[in-house]
Amino acid sequence: MQQLPLDIELHSDATFANFVEGENQLLLQKLDAICRGDNDFIYIYSEKGHGRSHLLQALTHAYSELNPEKLIAYLPLDNRMLHPQMLDGL
Repeated sequence: MQQLPLDIELHSDATFANFVEGENQLLLQKLDAICRGDNDFIYIYSEKGHGRSHLLQALTHAYSELNPEKLIAYLPLDNRMLHPQMLDGL
């Protein structure tokens, strides 16, 4: 079996520091709380182009920095190469 590389990329410039906050102060506070150990469920939705992917990648970066002993991954669900079996063992 040959291992195929996946087109999954975590953008290094997707951070909270360079996200245009606008009216999203409460959302950013909630994401910061998740990074610090608040494990509440959160569902983020908006129209295309409003920064959902940026925020999720920023959350991945921030969580990794604050919790280096834990595993976190950003998996864009619009990638057709991803399959549920890839999560087995994580």
